[in-house]
Amino acid sequence: MSVHTQKHFKPSNANNYKVFVFLITTLIVLVVNCWGDQEYSETSGVRISNIEQQADPVLLDVRLFAVFVLLNSAGFDDEYRKEGMHPVRIAVREEVGKISSSLAQQIDTYIASHASANWQDYTRYALMLEAPPILRPRQLYSAFESVMELQGFDTILREFYTEARINLLWSRHKRYYDEEGEALHKVYNMSLELMWDYARVPLVDRQARVCVVPNLLNSYHRATLFYDTVSDSLYVIRGPVTSEDTHVDIMLVHELLHELLHPVLDREHKIIDNTSLLKTLVYELPTIRNNYEGSYRRVVEESLVRAIEKRLALSFYEEKLVKQALNREYRQGFLLVWHFYELLEDFYEKDSSPLKDIVPILLKRIDIQTEQNRWEHQNSD
Repeated sequence: MSVHTQKHFKPSNANNYKVFVFLITTLIVLVVNCWGDQEYSETSGVRISNIEQQADPVLLDVRLFAVFVLLNSAGFDDEYRKEGMHPVRIAVREEVGKISSSLAQQIDTYIASHASANWQDYTRYALMLEAPPILRPRQLYSAFESVMELQGFDTILREFYTEARINLLWSRHKRYYDEEGEALHKVYNMSLELMWDYARVPLVDRQARVCVVPNLLNSYHRATLFYDTVSDSLYVIRGPVTSEDTHVDIMLVHELLHELLHPVLDREHKIIDNTSLLKTLVYELPTIRNNYEGSYRRVVEESLVRAIEKRLALSFYEEKLVKQALNREYRQGFLLVWHFYELLEDFYEKDSSPLKDIVPILLKRIDIQTEQNRWEHQNSD
């Protein structure tokens, strides 16, 4: 930001000039620092909020909290963990303030009329809003897909924020988010370094700004990515921490591996299509049908990501436990986890090439008959 004075002074001597420059500089610094923790973008001339200046790798976000309080109150109850929802999520669903019947009807109508929008869309949308109580999409994000798809949601959200007394709910449960943030801080650096190093990603190519956003109001074992081109930051928005995250943030690693490998697998779609007959073995399984729409391409990617996770987990867990987890995911329908796990150990880890260069080889070595026999064998046990 440039600041111009209206008058031009001609100092009488050098010492007076130095004093004058010092005073003016100090005044400018004070003005800038008092501008509500905001700065101007040199390219757009609009204010960038302190959300984009976020230096902390863990973001505790009241906007996301508000959006998911609304979704939970409207019936969003998906939960992967067999033990059930996080205690904060259970409490919030019971404590959320009463809202008028007219607002409840507006919410139901809106969600029903935007049935194509999923929880990931609402998640990304939340991170593009002004801070409460404004809760309006910032102009810089006006053309983003989730903002376009969820037009008008901010009007309902603002009314819900007031009627449901979200500020009080956030104050009541913030300490649990603080605890979650502390747990994620402890494993953040280790998780990133472990993943980047295993994939042999050069330092210059590693995403510089990766921010983890905990969401206690979503399911365990759930996460999504939001690459914010405005702040050049990659947000990993994840459900509650589990015991598996004690040594490494599994969800953070999982989502970053998807970000790294997705374009590579897209380029190799012809190789993947050559083994797509394997789809018939798993596409009707509930996990694959409900979460991946029976897509063989997505089964391949998930299998590779989960196999890498298990190779990394060997640094912290007994091999017996890792293989138990592999077998569980294999039976869920991630058909190629064992194929990739074995090749990562026997081939990739004995090589020196970057993971992205090795992926085509791992794909070419998928043998339909071998995987059919493996699947039939495990089903006969």
